[in-house]
Amino acid sequence: MADAAPEARPLRDERDWWRVRALLVATHATVRPGWNWDIRRSDGWRFHAEEPVSQEGLARVVGLWETRDGRLRGVAHPESPGEAYLQLDPDFRHLEPAMVAWAKSTWQRRPEPITSGRSPSTWTMPTSLAAGRWRSAAT
Repeated sequence: MADAAPEARPLRDERDWWRVRALLVATHATVRPGWNWDIRRSDGWRFHAEEPVSQEGLARVVGLWETRDGRLRGVAHPESPGEAYLQLDPDFRHLEPAMVAWAKSTWQRRPEPITSGRSPSTWTMPTSLAAGRWRSAAT
């Protein structure tokens, strides 16, 4: 089954950003509130923040999990300094540990923020895992 083993890769370009948005739209009706960001929050984070996120910044810190046939199943990105947010298809929760490991590894190797702030150094798994959140112990 092609969906059985999504592979991780960094966000590459603007087209990938719109694929992330499409994942949020597709899962909106099937997941409980707070599972994934709603479109307003996602668009606000990307386009309307006090310090807008550049495409280059996104490419450094956003990871995608997609199947071999190109179906996007999960996304990991920073929500704020020291905090990761996982957006994913609810049928692919088994990806959460790999997504968190990717975030830890990627963001510790690349400490520069996408806008400003600091890079997390220690991560913990909170009780809000069901919402897809992982927080840094440093915050």
